[in-house]
Amino acid sequence: MRLKAGVALLVGVLLPAAATAQARLTGADVQGTVKDESGAVLPGVTVTVTNMETGLVRTGLTAGEGRYVIPALPPGTYKISAELQGFATVTRQGVVLVLGQLATADFGLKVAGGHEEVTITAEGAVVDPSHTSVSTVVGQQQIESLPINGRNFISFSVITPGVTTDRTPQQGASATSGLSFAGQRARSNNIMVDGLDNNDLVVGSVRATFSQEAVREFQVLANSYSAEFGKASGGIVNIVTKSGTNDFHGNAFFYYRDKGLNAKDHFEKFDVFGSPVDRGKSPFSQNQWGGTLGGPIHKDRTFFFLSAERVDISANNFVNIDPAAAAILNAAGFPVELGNVPYDFRSTELLAKLDHQWTPTHNFVLRANFSDTTNENIEPFGGLVARSRGAVQLRKDWAIAAAQTDILSSRWVNEARVQFAHQKQDINSLDPNCDGPCLGNDQGGPTSRCRGWPTWAASASRPSRGPTAGSSSRRRSASSGAGTAPRRAWTSTTSTTRSSRCPSSSAGGTSSARCRRSRGWCPRRSARSRRSPWACPPPTSRVTASRTPPTPTRTCPFSCRTTGASAGS
Repeated sequence: MRLKAGVALLVGVLLPAAATAQARLTGADVQGTVKDESGAVLPGVTVTVTNMETGLVRTGLTAGEGRYVIPALPPGTYKISAELQGFATVTRQGVVLVLGQLATADFGLKVAGGHEEVTITAEGAVVDPSHTSVSTVVGQQQIESLPINGRNFISFSVITPGVTTDRTPQQGASATSGLSFAGQRARSNNIMVDGLDNNDLVVGSVRATFSQEAVREFQVLANSYSAEFGKASGGIVNIVTKSGTNDFHGNAFFYYRDKGLNAKDHFEKFDVFGSPVDRGKSPFSQNQWGGTLGGPIHKDRTFFFLSAERVDISANNFVNIDPAAAAILNAAGFPVELGNVPYDFRSTELLAKLDHQWTPTHNFVLRANFSDTTNENIEPFGGLVARSRGAVQLRKDWAIAAAQTDILSSRWVNEARVQFAHQKQDINSLDPNCDGPCLGNDQGGPTSRCRGWPTWAASASRPSRGPTAGSSSRRRSASSGAGTAPRRAWTSTTSTTRSSRCPSSSAGGTSSARCRRSRGWCPRRSARSRRSPWACPPPTSRVTASRTPPTPTRTCPFSCRTTGASAGS
């Protein structure tokens, strides 16, 4: 069965496909009709298409009905000419073909009185009357001219109708395209590079891409796309990388930004209670630099293209845990930094591409790309979440892809593509008590265990978020403490162990006796008054300290001790 499946797959890869399908996955097609002055079709007309950048020359002949088709042309600027003996040659200059286009270029030939040639240099764009899919092609002019934050070129996709940014909270550390097509989630999209998928097969996330400078253009298909696309219930982003040409071209760039260009955020102007404060601007630095180089190895035959980009960002998140709560957590062994807490983001992206034309109808492409990313804000901290609760992403991604295109006729095109990709991603804790990945239960910050009962405002309710600290791979716990209540309300995670011992007789004989009889209930009033028991919080519960804690008439002793680290809930 496996042998049959492998043979079927091999036949499917090698079997030629119709030119109107697979040929447009990474290129464009040109078709048209040639007629004479009376409107009669002309068979046998030679139509020549010449790429002005690489010197690629492809020819075709009109059939009996005067139609011609030249498939699988790389995106670029072309010169198209129609020639037939006895007629004046007509040439169209500067025809721009974009990704996925089925262009129609019709010609009308006149009888020549001698050697005569007609050149058309200014006309409207060629049309694609068979185009039915909802799609947009983002070209080089838009990529180079439109402003974009962080130079993430995929964000240009939002100029397509029906496409918007995804507002669903990120699930896990694997990034998505960040795009929502007609309300679909971002993991339902398919991102393709040079005709090959660029997705994580397990969770549907997007693998690392490359510099914006390495992108020639990309096509955004919102719906109604043809059969060669698939594996997506949302939309498709089809990217084509740049290639070398007959001329050497290159560029270098450097972008710099610091806090001088930033406005003050909310917590630099107000405290947690809304009172005006005057804090300095938080530290920030962003350096983004790189370059490209492309050119010929053998003119009109072999070309190369190289791209590199480096990003270094030093930013921060504002942590506004109450200082009293932070002091208790720090005393329990949980590192808690307040104010502007820094984090780093670093990324290196490399790409190399080789194009070779065996003949005008047979060409080969080899591409390799590498990405190395370090992101200390992959699990964002800030607000009531300490940095030690965050995580750092260490991600390395590389891929090698090859494609062979063979034009067998004007109707049959064979494209064979293969790719090997590897990604390694580690998510490690930012807890300084954790030396490395933090894989064991004995790693990370300690757990505070309290013996006895709180003296006030113990509640087993679970708030939406509290000041937590510890490993990113598991939730740590710290006690809220007891005694005098802090002036401001705060919440924390607690792991409480109920003591099996009751207060000694010195704390009140009657209360001690009642405590023994109730086995865990602590009377809050004197022995003579009516008992109203105070339940101890269950283990690993959330404890909320109210701003105005009640004052009991009689309390039980309360003490805390710190033990080794253990996995919290």
